[in-house]
Amino acid sequence: MNELRVINSNQKKITSENLAATIIREVVKIFWFRLKVQEPVGQYSWIQNNTLVDKTLMEVTNLDDKDEVVNSYVDLCFFPLIGRDIDTNNRKIYKVITKPKSNLRASTRQL
Repeated sequence: MNELRVINSNQKKITSENLAATIIREVVKIFWFRLKVQEPVGQYSWIQNNTLVDKTLMEVTNLDDKDEVVNSYVDLCFFPLIGRDIDTNNRKIYKVITKPKSNLRASTRQL
């Protein structure tokens, strides 16, 4: 993982390294438990490095011109493909929707 990122701040590096256990726990919770309790049971697949981008399965976020997707290859898959019957022509791909995070602060006003 450290080959893919550079953290200049020692404080941010320590914070990032301390999050490893939490991240692993959350990944296990998602992929081991939450997908198994869905009906039908969801499948997931990580897209391999150097795979030709398939616009029917993938969203591209880091290109200025979406037409550049033609002849583009996957460099890093940061979230797996989730769906049903992924390996067949009858596949159903799910869009992952996350809860919005609130950026509101608690009021410090005194009445």
